[in-house]
Amino acid sequence: MIAAAHVHTISTYGPDRVAGFSPIPAMSMVSHAAGSRFVELIGGVMTSFYDWYADLPVASPQVFGDQTDVPESGDWWDVVWQCASVLLTYPNSRQLGTAEELLAHIDGPAADLLGRTVSELRRADPLTAATRYVDTFDLRGRATLYLTYWTAGDTRNRGREMLAFAQTYRSTDVAPPRGETPDFLPVVLEFAATVDPEAGRRLLSGYRVPIAALCNALTEAALPYAHTVAAVCRTGDMMGELFWTVVPYVTMTIVAVGSWWRYRYDKFGWTTRSSQLYESRLLRIASPMFHFGILVVIVGHGIGLVIPQSWTQAAGLSEGAYHVQAVVLGSIAGITTLAGVTLLIYRRRTRGPVFMATTVNDKVMYLVLVAAIVAGLGATALGSGVVGEAYNYRETVSVWFRSVWVLQPRGDLMAEAPLYYQIHVLIGLALFALWPFTRLVHAFSAPIGYLFRPYIIYRSREELVLTRPRRRGW
Repeated sequence: MIAAAHVHTISTYGPDRVAGFSPIPAMSMVSHAAGSRFVELIGGVMTSFYDWYADLPVASPQVFGDQTDVPESGDWWDVVWQCASVLLTYPNSRQLGTAEELLAHIDGPAADLLGRTVSELRRADPLTAATRYVDTFDLRGRATLYLTYWTAGDTRNRGREMLAFAQTYRSTDVAPPRGETPDFLPVVLEFAATVDPEAGRRLLSGYRVPIAALCNALTEAALPYAHTVAAVCRTGDMMGELFWTVVPYVTMTIVAVGSWWRYRYDKFGWTTRSSQLYESRLLRIASPMFHFGILVVIVGHGIGLVIPQSWTQAAGLSEGAYHVQAVVLGSIAGITTLAGVTLLIYRRRTRGPVFMATTVNDKVMYLVLVAAIVAGLGATALGSGVVGEAYNYRETVSVWFRSVWVLQPRGDLMAEAPLYYQIHVLIGLALFALWPFTRLVHAFSAPIGYLFRPYIIYRSREELVLTRPRRRGW
């Protein structure tokens, strides 16, 4: 009957009139994927529960109550932001009732956190709640709700940052609030919930570090508002953005301090710890494969991460041509590198003297190195479209990489990247963190002194080793 209905609809009205409907795709991802593929093959369109019932205005609990109690993800964020804005304002008689009305339309961890704030405020009398609010946010410098105060303090730079908030509001045809400064967190949350979610989310993401610091300060003081700020941190994956903002600098610090310590206190250990004397046949094959392969991999990463996409296009290299070259050369170099390191590990494991000279650091280093190479090959296959949908990492991962070096980290871009790119980058950072404590430090060494040192003269005290008679010195 279903097949006959499809044939009749396609022959009478065309394939675009066939629509696939999935009530709750999350219940069975396999069946949802199979059904989506079937509808795609016959030329139909795929719809969902939300396309039928949840096309709702932004942050409108009244409409939610009339139509459905399952808002879309965007509307869910709006409700969380709106509820957090209500709870972070000065206590009044309608505050908790409004918050409870909003919470009736969402669930999940963020809703639970907001509910805990409501419960704790509900148990306090109005005078106590008002006093605690003033003591928390007006008298505690470490728990201020004014976002620019965290970054600029009482300096003229704070006015410049507040002007950026006001300009964002005006760009959406909304006048900045008169009763509060534009950087007041409840104002920013209300703007994100009711006016422009994307612009509001950018503002919140730009101040994710101060918001996380505010959450920590409130948590340490065991205040009920900590749950609300924690709920805000959960929206937009702010903790993920904070992670990708902080971890690169932690890794850089480990590399710098670790390398200095190694050079200062372990100069004689700053070496490749060569095992060529123990075995050289496999080494002559594996070492060039690994080193030449990794050299091409490093150059490819440098071009892809450092050079902006607009530069290569301005040079006459289209994105498609760059993509093909990067995939082909990167795959060849990656496979060569993997083959080389595999032979090195095989040699180290099967040759007794070499294995005896292997340290724990070597084993950990080889494990992380192989994981980084495999993750890179996997990201190349998945991101190139060979397996799954293609993804242009130069629009997110590369921009994030450059932003870290100019001290303006865009952790939000890395948080939006696919999981396989995040795994590859995370393993790469782990490898760099291990770098100063392994034999990999030899990559930072070069025999430059050999170019300028004097000649070494070898003399012998044995007369018998002379190849010709000694000449007279006069």
